[in-house]
Amino acid sequence: MIDESDFRAMYKSFKHDHCFGPKANRASADLRDLSLIFTVLSFGVVLDHTPVEEVNKQNISTLLSIPEEDAREKAKECLLVKDAASMTLNRREEMSQYWAGLAKGSLLDVQSASMGETINSISAWVLVAWYAIHGRKAEDGWSVLGQAARQAMASG
Repeated sequence: MIDESDFRAMYKSFKHDHCFGPKANRASADLRDLSLIFTVLSFGVVLDHTPVEEVNKQNISTLLSIPEEDAREKAKECLLVKDAASMTLNRREEMSQYWAGLAKGSLLDVQSASMGETINSISAWVLVAWYAIHGRKAEDGWSVLGQAARQAMASG
């Protein structure tokens, strides 16, 4: 659906031109691109995580590689703090829903501003629909998918 290299180039350009570049202009940010970024973040925060079993294996391997008992105990404390600071599944889902809400909101803003559609905004509509359908919000998902189809037809 989205070419990774194209997305990364768009994201890098967006970040440079509208966020952190020397001549960054936040007011000129294109909400159509922003909606796609929010949508990708909503999927990424849920999907990009390390399973607990793998983390435990890594922690055990790290601790076994430390020969001194005192250093091993300090490392164990550090690992516990690190694991406690990582996001739980519920927290990742909350963050994902937050990003998805921002994506849908920015798409609706684009629509109300009559900015026209781009391939990025249509891709974002489809991904928001897919997110809703797989997030057990089928009615909302099908409604959004209909909107994506209407926007794709309108843009040719």
